[in-house]
Amino acid sequence: MAVTSFDNAVRRDGSIIRALLRILGLDETIVTTLTGAGHAPVNARAQWTTTELSRLLNGVRTNAARLEQNALFSARLRLSQASEFFDLEPRFMRASSEKFTPLIDAIEVTGRSLDLSNQVSVNAMRKRMLHNHRSHFVNLEAGEILPLPSNPVQHSNLDWAQFYRENRVGVDALLAQIA
Repeated sequence: MAVTSFDNAVRRDGSIIRALLRILGLDETIVTTLTGAGHAPVNARAQWTTTELSRLLNGVRTNAARLEQNALFSARLRLSQASEFFDLEPRFMRASSEKFTPLIDAIEVTGRSLDLSNQVSVNAMRKRMLHNHRSHFVNLEAGEILPLPSNPVQHSNLDWAQFYRENRVGVDALLAQIA
């Protein structure tokens, strides 16, 4: 069995799905509409502040529900599933900017950079994955199984409890709007 990304298999010009739709005689406009060509990649990485906000709000919601912090991570280690999964990031589009922006700003001021380009462990893992699993993938982008990390990677060391203490009103208002 071979694995390819949705974007490479469907959206990229010259992809197998686009070729099959053309063979069926579909008009190019229909092929483009069906494949979503020209749209943002399905698994495009969000802005780092949005990802951090999702992480912090997950901590707040997990605490409020009296669930184990990082339950999804722990479940993956046990090769099982978490009982709850808060997928908040897609809901952020529902938020009004006056509720969303101050929280993003609070995260942005704590931002730090981490350069992964020379991290021995990251490069060793990428090489191992390519060596052990490359044969299972087709249409690799630039010969890589995973996209290369952008450098530097931005992150925040805020934990959910500190973030909630410092931004309680804004967090509660945002969660009420998107939850």
